[in-house]
Amino acid sequence: MSDLLGYDNPENEPMAELWMGAHPKSPSAAVDGSGQEILLNELISSSPNETVGAETAAGFGGRLPFLFKVLAAGSPLSIQAHPNLQQAREGFARENAAGIELDAFNRNYKDDNHKPEIICALTEYHAMRGFRPAAEIAVNFRKIMIPELEAVVTVLEASAAIPSGGSRDSAAVGVSAALKAFFTELMQLSAAAMTALIGNALEASERDSNFPGARWIMRLSELYPGDIGIVSPLYLNLVTLQPGEAMYLPAGVLHAYLEGLGMELMANSDNVLRGGLTPKHVDVPELLSTLSFSPGKPEILNPVKISNYESAYFTEAPEFYLSKVELVGGTYELPLDNYGPKLPSIFICVEGEIGINDRGQNGSENISIQ
Repeated sequence: MSDLLGYDNPENEPMAELWMGAHPKSPSAAVDGSGQEILLNELISSSPNETVGAETAAGFGGRLPFLFKVLAAGSPLSIQAHPNLQQAREGFARENAAGIELDAFNRNYKDDNHKPEIICALTEYHAMRGFRPAAEIAVNFRKIMIPELEAVVTVLEASAAIPSGGSRDSAAVGVSAALKAFFTELMQLSAAAMTALIGNALEASERDSNFPGARWIMRLSELYPGDIGIVSPLYLNLVTLQPGEAMYLPAGVLHAYLEGLGMELMANSDNVLRGGLTPKHVDVPELLSTLSFSPGKPEILNPVKISNYESAYFTEAPEFYLSKVELVGGTYELPLDNYGPKLPSIFICVEGEIGINDRGQNGSENISIQ
């Protein structure tokens, strides 16, 4: 990350995240008209229409609707999911009413917002996203079976079979219910059962390098010994993004970032419900209540060209959109409403140098980039 941002880092200190935005936990700084530094969230709060624009201020409660990060995963990060908007509002209010401090170890909800996000790879980027198809999960766990999981894996196998009758919708409900039962049992294993399962997974990985996720199972065991997340490559899809490829994560999708450098853009929230690979708080019942148990293969997003110099990654999130501007020289006019609503913009230069003028040529409401 220090190379990307041009920071001096002679001691080679780890740099995991750079936040750009106005989240109260770690807001960026701005310089006001008098030359004084002010926190961005305070500046926006004092004059939302003038800072984020009237349309954004009206649509998102006078706040910057997104948070932009550079994320460097030198080693695997926690398994996690994010709540939807209703779950976030209810959870935040519930924990406030219970008197749980915002910085308490057992706090789940740091704010009242949801956190859909997109990750775009700058280097080869390894991750896990969403549950594998039920049949794959069943096959994988048959190879490391312990008695405690026999019943739920059998149900998972049955749900994955092609139904002889009935609708696709009813079949999907059956798979989701079986997957939830399986994951619930997995997350509630006794210490002895968990140790046995992890031991079986390590033996299978050492014996056969082609065993699903073998590399990551052994790596996770080194970093998080005894953690149930060690077996997560057997039930989550392993994904490798090439530079320029992206992946969208709506609410309720279980995921983990394993290794790589990327740009992460999300709704303005820090709500995280963890499911392993972490010393931080793991609230299994709350995680289970927010997850989507719809298995399947993840979609890889590639940018869609929207002008001769700009490409965009399209998602369903109204709070943000990610685009890539590639300049070969000269000056380009970037319309403020190029896609969707007139959202504020944050730019980061990942290669070369650029100059930005906040008013385009002839006084137009564009951004001039050169």
